[in-house]
Amino acid sequence: MSASRQAVFVASSVKDLARAVARMLPQVEVKHLCIQSEDNYLSDEDWSDLRGNADILLADLPIIKSALFTSTKLKWAQSTWAGVESLITVVDPLKPPDVIVTRTGSGFGNLMAEYVLGYIIATERKFLQMAVDQKAKEWNPDQYKRDVRLLSQLRLGILGAGQIGTQIGSLCKSVGMEVWGLARSKHSDLGPFDVCRTTDELADILQNCDYICNVLPSTEETKGLLSGDMLSHCQVKKPTFINVGRGNIVDDESLIKAIENQWIAGAVLDVFDSEPLPRDSRLWSNPNVVITPHMSGPCNTEPVAKAFTCNYQKYIAGHTLDYIVKWKNGY
Repeated sequence: MSASRQAVFVASSVKDLARAVARMLPQVEVKHLCIQSEDNYLSDEDWSDLRGNADILLADLPIIKSALFTSTKLKWAQSTWAGVESLITVVDPLKPPDVIVTRTGSGFGNLMAEYVLGYIIATERKFLQMAVDQKAKEWNPDQYKRDVRLLSQLRLGILGAGQIGTQIGSLCKSVGMEVWGLARSKHSDLGPFDVCRTTDELADILQNCDYICNVLPSTEETKGLLSGDMLSHCQVKKPTFINVGRGNIVDDESLIKAIENQWIAGAVLDVFDSEPLPRDSRLWSNPNVVITPHMSGPCNTEPVAKAFTCNYQKYIAGHTLDYIVKWKNGY
């Protein structure tokens, strides 16, 4: 994998990403291909340049998806996105491309951790309900003084103990919460997790946590993991479910059933099986559901550029890159 300092082609809607990469890699030629629209369209000239000349590409996933099988020189492409599901669907895992594809596995975790902790605090202190009262010009102090819990009294279960799950756990641990994690296998180093469970022990996490946060990727093993009556295990503590991972971990009707049966107290949803969430979805009007438009981990220029720079240095040194896409595993 060793390489000389090759030019880097950057094609992304992330603001000033090419400029940030050029600043971090001052000895490297950085070629900025301009995104023409929100559909990640490049000019014919830029497409021709990319497909005929790019060895290294840092780009949004739709660009990589288009270039993967048509570029003649491409050796390594890093996506600015954390998820690669749409790319997995067009690649035969038994005949993967010769191109090394990596994803931006770091750079989103801190923002997502703040999103999760923010909604935990907002839920515990009933900030959203108070906003409704303000709009109605109602003064109801008594209902907000009852049953107030300290963060140090709460237990958070994180489904997915990878980098993002670890960053969420670390932030919540820093404010006193007890943190449980779900992983594919037992970890000798628990990091911020007080308890680590494997997938066959999922029910134990659902039964014992005040909040359940999903950050699992979309794979054949995780699709529908919480669908059916799996969330009935939550009825002991009635946690709030927070989803910042992938929407297909639970179908809408299973989630609505869990809320209506009071197995869970409610849900904070940033991801959905179908996006945008259809206007006729019952989730929109459920009073116990908070909906946000897939924005818990927005691309932030500096972290994305830093993650790429770190991988670039490993690439030219011939070292194993971080977050190589594993076609057979689906992430």
